[in-house]
Amino acid sequence: MSGATRGIRVQLWDEALEVTRQLMDLASFDLHPSTN
Repeated sequence: MSGATRGIRVQLWDEALEVTRQLMDLASFDLHPSTN
């Protein structure tokens, strides 16, 4: 039970990190469009 819960929690955490990374990339691109 705890193993399955931990796996789901890790998956959600990875998805949250990916979304946060994408949002930060968009924000940095809007703030500094000449960087990329």
